[in-house]
Amino acid sequence: MLTSRRLVSAFLATALAAPLAAQQTRAERTKYTETSTHADVLAFIDSLQLRGAKVRVGSIGRTSQGREMPYVIASRPLVTTPLEARRLGRPVVYIQGNIHAGEVEGKEALQAVLRDLVFDPKPNVLDSVVLVAVPIYNADGNEAFRPQAQNRGAQNGPESVGQRPNGMGLDLNRDYMKAEAPETRASLAMFNAWDPDLFVDLHTTDGSFHGYALTYAPSLHPAAGIVGGTFGGAFVRDSMLPVIRQRMRAKHKFEVFDYGNFSGDEGPAAQGEARSWSSYEHLPRYGTNYYGLRGRLSILSEAYSHDPFERRVKSTEAFVRELLSMTAQKAKSVLAITRGSDAALMFEELKAGLAAPLGGMGISFSSSLFGLAGSLVVGFLDLQAGQAQNQFYEQLENFLASVASPEAASGDAAAAISAGLPEPSLAAANVAAIENLASGIQSLVTNMRSEEHTSELQSH
Repeated sequence: MLTSRRLVSAFLATALAAPLAAQQTRAERTKYTETSTHADVLAFIDSLQLRGAKVRVGSIGRTSQGREMPYVIASRPLVTTPLEARRLGRPVVYIQGNIHAGEVEGKEALQAVLRDLVFDPKPNVLDSVVLVAVPIYNADGNEAFRPQAQNRGAQNGPESVGQRPNGMGLDLNRDYMKAEAPETRASLAMFNAWDPDLFVDLHTTDGSFHGYALTYAPSLHPAAGIVGGTFGGAFVRDSMLPVIRQRMRAKHKFEVFDYGNFSGDEGPAAQGEARSWSSYEHLPRYGTNYYGLRGRLSILSEAYSHDPFERRVKSTEAFVRELLSMTAQKAKSVLAITRGSDAALMFEELKAGLAAPLGGMGISFSSSLFGLAGSLVVGFLDLQAGQAQNQFYEQLENFLASVASPEAASGDAAAAISAGLPEPSLAAANVAAIENLASGIQSLVTNMRSEEHTSELQSH
């Protein structure tokens, strides 16, 4: 038998090791026969802090029934404000679980991944990205527990789960444009504050039988495929997801594929409708489509509903780990795309604002004004990624060349230039152009100062 001293030593050794064995999720504790309640998730997050996890915890807002919607920020070094995250210069990844509260594996997987990352003593993705984790977004729907056969008939466990809509009866994944629900408005406020480079929404499929542990999709909004603009959807589709698919197979033994459903599996098929495999709509009322429209990257994850609950959690865990790893690996490209999207928008606004007043000006004068405007804009873009700045300035130079060419000048000015004579006086047009340009520059400076002031407030 152990002596009392050895018993004490054993107890202390166990206690000291506790941070590496933080509280299990309810799914883990019950061997995947149950899923977490709202109180379970809050207690789990508290346990991370009590065991010394370097995280920032808060609430994105309250549901219609008054429940907190917790979030956790994790990174190395830890950032606690959006301004600190921007200064760190890393991709911000926002991962959300439980938007449809009967689809429970995202909630469980996100808790487990978060715990494992923050207590991992070795270098990991938290050294390369800022993670914003929202494990229980639809908190009211989560608490509407009923038998799984009633709330999620085409799902293989657990025995009791929450409901799809929120406490107001709204489908939160159809609310991103009208923002009727308090949960949606809170989510949009987080997007505006933290400006994540990648948004991930964790779901479960709705009943189609197929051979994949998990299916996925980028943003399907057409804007997400515009080269040089909001290009994130095409980048995710072509550069990230194919590699993640290979890694899921090689490292985790899970087969994954592009998301879709067989027609008629989510309701009666229309008369004469051919059987087909199709994805979801491109409309921005869906979260991942909406986020692509904002000029950022987004990924939809759908665990296979007919797999056992444990396998669904494990496949979702593996997918989250791999997409975080991929984002860390491609951090420069991710940042260049998201910052480039902002630059492309700024470029279009600059063209629209300056093309008209400069349309009738002489070449040398308009070029000098554009040089001034270009210097101001490039100074602003020094805050952005270098690749985005270069892309913006190349576009700006091309535009300047087009509007400052002899063909773009007035007929009299073009004739004078061709004859080698001084440009005719355009005093009235020049004065108006200067006034318009000054107004535009003042608006730009005001907006820049406003954004900086907002960032400073958020840091306190």
